[in-house]
Amino acid sequence: MRNLMGYPNPSNDQVSIILKEKWDSQNKLLIYNSMGQHVQMVAISNGAENTQIDVSHLCNGIYYIVLQTNQSTQSCVFIKE
Repeated sequence: MRNLMGYPNPSNDQVSIILKEKWDSQNKLLIYNSMGQHVQMVAISNGAENTQIDVSHLCNGIYYIVLQTNQSTQSCVFIKE
C-alpha cells in the first residue's frame, strides 16, 4: 500500500501531498528531477496528514517526491507543466 500520493498530476504551481499515516517532524519530503538531482526539501509538520508544496519555481518536467522516514523510503512521481 502506498502511503504517499500527490495531486494534481500534472501540476503547474502546487502539488498537494496526502500522507496516509501521520508522521513526526523528523521526516521530510525530498524532490528530485528526472536526472536525479535534489531540487527541493520540505519538512513535514508534526502529525501532518497532508501538505502543500510550491513547485512554481521548478522547470517543466518529471519529478520524484521521496518521503524518508526512520523505517522506510517511499516515492511518487509528478509532472510539472
